[in-house]
Amino acid sequence: MTGDRRRATGDAHADRPLIVAHRGARSVAPENTVEAFLRAGELGADGVELDVRLTVDGHLVVHHDAVIAGETTPINRLGLTEVRRRHPAVPTLSEAMEACGDLWVDIEVKNNPADPDWDPEDRAVHTTIEEIDRIGARDRVLVSSFNLPTVDEARAAGLETGWLLPRGIEPLTAAGEWPGHRWVLPSKDAVQGPMADRVVEAFIPFDVRVGVWTVNDPDEMLRLARAGVKAIFTDDMELAVRTLRG
Repeated sequence: MTGDRRRATGDAHADRPLIVAHRGARSVAPENTVEAFLRAGELGADGVELDVRLTVDGHLVVHHDAVIAGETTPINRLGLTEVRRRHPAVPTLSEAMEACGDLWVDIEVKNNPADPDWDPEDRAVHTTIEEIDRIGARDRVLVSSFNLPTVDEARAAGLETGWLLPRGIEPLTAAGEWPGHRWVLPSKDAVQGPMADRVVEAFIPFDVRVGVWTVNDPDEMLRLARAGVKAIFTDDMELAVRTLRG
C-alpha cells in the first residue's frame, strides 16, 4: 500500500487515475461508516473520500449532511455523546482514519453558507488540521472543500489541498486565477467531451492534478483516464476496479 500512498500524494500513477471511494464503498455498505471504509480497502480502492462536521463540543464526526436523518437539530448543536447515543454508526474522524488504514484520504470539510452549521470562523478545518497532526497523517491526506477560504486555511498550514469547484465555476475560468492548491476537483458535468482534455492541459503549467466526481459509468471513467485525469471519485468501487485495472 506504500506505493498507492506515494501515487496519491506526489506521483500519480502514470497509466491510470487513482480510484477513490466516494464516502467509502457506499454501493456495498452504508456511506461514511467504518464498514464502508473497510470495504473500500478490501475492494481495491487507492483512496477514500469522506465528509467531516464539527459537534458543539468540538469533535469531528463523519457525515455528509448538516442534519442526520431523523433529527431536526444540526450536528453542530449536538455533543459527541448525544450523536453517538442516537446514531452509533456515525464515526469520528479518528475512527474513520483508522478504518482507512494506509489508504489516501480526501477529507472534505463541509462548510456551506446555506447550511445550518455554517462556520465562518473555520473552526472545523482548524480542528481537522489538529487531528491530522495528532494521528500523524499528513503524508496520506488531502483536505478539500467547496468553500475556498476553508481550503485556503488548510493550505496555509502546509497540508495538501484541493478545491472542490462549485457547479457555477467553470474549471477553465478557475485556471485563469488559480489560488495555488494541489488539486482541482470539478464535477463530471464540468468536464464533458473534449473539455476534460482542455482542463487537464490548462492546469499542467501549475502542476495541479485534476480529480473528477462522481463517476459511475465505465465509458466516462475510461474517457477521463485517457484525458489524463489523476483521480476518479466513484460510488461503485467494483465497477471502477474492473474498468480501470482490467
